[in-house]
Amino acid sequence: MLRFGRLLLPLLAGIVPALAADVDSAALLNRLKARVRENAASIPRFVCRIRLERLDYAPAGGRKPCRTLTGHELDNREFTLRVSDRANLDVILTRDGEMFAWPGGQGFEAITPNVLLGGGFSGSGDFSSFLTSVFVLPGVTIEYQGPCETSACVRYRYDVPSSASKYTLQTLFEEVIVGYHGFFEANPETADLISLTVIPTGVRKAISGTCDMRTEMTYAKAAIASGVYTIPQSTEKLLLAQDGTLYRNRIFYQSCREYTSESSISFGEEDPVKSGPPKPGPNPVLPSAGTRLNLRLVTKIDSEKNSAGDPVEARLSRAARDESGHSIPAGTLFRGHITRVQTMHERSGGTVIGFRFDSMVLDGTPVPVKLDPAFPDNMGNEIVRLQGRRAVLNAGVESRWRFEGAVVVVQ
Repeated sequence: MLRFGRLLLPLLAGIVPALAADVDSAALLNRLKARVRENAASIPRFVCRIRLERLDYAPAGGRKPCRTLTGHELDNREFTLRVSDRANLDVILTRDGEMFAWPGGQGFEAITPNVLLGGGFSGSGDFSSFLTSVFVLPGVTIEYQGPCETSACVRYRYDVPSSASKYTLQTLFEEVIVGYHGFFEANPETADLISLTVIPTGVRKAISGTCDMRTEMTYAKAAIASGVYTIPQSTEKLLLAQDGTLYRNRIFYQSCREYTSESSISFGEEDPVKSGPPKPGPNPVLPSAGTRLNLRLVTKIDSEKNSAGDPVEARLSRAARDESGHSIPAGTLFRGHITRVQTMHERSGGTVIGFRFDSMVLDGTPVPVKLDPAFPDNMGNEIVRLQGRRAVLNAGVESRWRFEGAVVVVQ
């Protein structure tokens, strides 16, 4: 029986690529294009909670010449982890693109996660623009490549010229639209898209200091009351810089739901995304502009357990004056979120924790406000730098803030 089992397994393994190879590639491609067009035309706006991981790697053994990424560099231990940070954000997905916000935030206004997190390597456009360009726009060439190496799927190679592209690469100093190429994988029986890999063409010339880039997206089918749609499941971006640094950006989509519905779907254990912040009561009495506030943390922040975007609370450690001259009592609750959890993995180590408060609770009602920390970073957050690869800010830690005023929320 053992002998039979050892012989049977490789025989069965060979059946999958044989089935995948026996397809009408042109007919399958037409089905794929029709699916993408239908999805793009009918999909409603979605809101998802995303888990974002950003990792910077140094080349093992020192800097190496510029080369093309293969996607297997980390498997081969060619790099060592140098810096990492992570965040939980909300993203709204539409036919025109994506917008980002802090979880349960006051509106989707950030076009990339960078606007919220500051610095680092991140991007957007993963959901709609790539699919539209590859499968819908004219001028794109697509070639059948055959069955995939390890799964029941088939692969096509594509090329999007710059004249048909909407792919924008942006740095602090430049912005340029480039063409791109790559491949996509699909289920030959259902014509469902499995993954799409994007490699910008001529990136070394387009963006100074860059050797190569690639983005891989995976997709899943989601069923809700209004229909069944293809939505993103994960995204991984790699950028190899000329100084040898490898930047890795991983996004996992969770708790997705239609923006105008309470229906939800989930790829993880996260709670469904909330529709927005609570609406404040009428005419709250606030501190005068410029009032100094001492806030004592209620929430414990642990760099190994928390991420940027997680909620944080603090209480007023001593009474402050409001606009009418009355006292706002000590113990008044302020709410916000963690804005940075960054770990340095080199020998010396070190951890950076950032946080911000954006509402105060008056008579049981959260009121959106703007506070500036006494010692802000360039994003207006309170930043604490600590030694070691794990850092903990316990409840009771105090920080000083300046009250700037109320914030008008446009619904």
